[in-house]
Amino acid sequence: MKNVWVLSSLALATLTATAAAQPGAPYPQPAPYPQPYPQPTSQPAPYPQPQPQPVYPQPAPYPQPQPQPVYPQPAPYPQPQPQPGYPQAQPPGYAQPPQNVQQPAPVENRGHHGWTIGLGIGAGSISDGTNSQGATTGHFFIGGWISPRTAISFDGFSHVLTADGATRGGNNASTVFSVYGVGVQHFVGPRFWLGGSVGAGLVTTESAQSETVLGLTARGGYNLFESGPHAFSISADLTAGFFEPDSVVGVGVSIGYQLM
Repeated sequence: MKNVWVLSSLALATLTATAAAQPGAPYPQPAPYPQPYPQPTSQPAPYPQPQPQPVYPQPAPYPQPQPQPVYPQPAPYPQPQPQPGYPQAQPPGYAQPPQNVQQPAPVENRGHHGWTIGLGIGAGSISDGTNSQGATTGHFFIGGWISPRTAISFDGFSHVLTADGATRGGNNASTVFSVYGVGVQHFVGPRFWLGGSVGAGLVTTESAQSETVLGLTARGGYNLFESGPHAFSISADLTAGFFEPDSVVGVGVSIGYQLM
């Protein structure tokens, strides 16, 4: 193996020396570089043009909704009106709101105005402290209202009897005990009223004996029936005349009429 390597080296050296001894010998030309592949002279096939898409028919538009006819609204049901004087009932669990319940006006606040007149007749008795006897009683008055419930009037009350020795003197003569004066009447309730007067008290007999002293009356009554300005009442009255030596007192119950 060593010999082969030596022989190869010698052969190479010999060739080299021989080549160098030959003058003008050209150096070997290197092999030319390989030429690039020839370019094709034909034009590349054009890219296929996109085919036009077929025109499909457009779908028909959806029909538009037609406006609904406007029907007239039904009239609302009438709400129940609250009864006057009674509060509305509320469902359970809810507080009842305050309500302004209109109360009917009391009867006693009715407006009396203008003038008034009245009269009455009844039965009673008179007494002078010694004798007492039944008598027929009567009264009348005329005046005017100074407020819706109060009137001032001129009053006259009389007790008439015919009896033996009934009062003052013991004669067989008719006796009339009367009180005339200025009175007042006041309604303390829808139909209940009180009144009184002060004036002159007289006792008159058929023998023309007459005295005039201080006289007082007190009365109270109740209107049994009223229709507009007309009223029919029942009343009780007390009259007194301060005579000497004995006073005369009369009491009576009357049915009366008053134009209010």
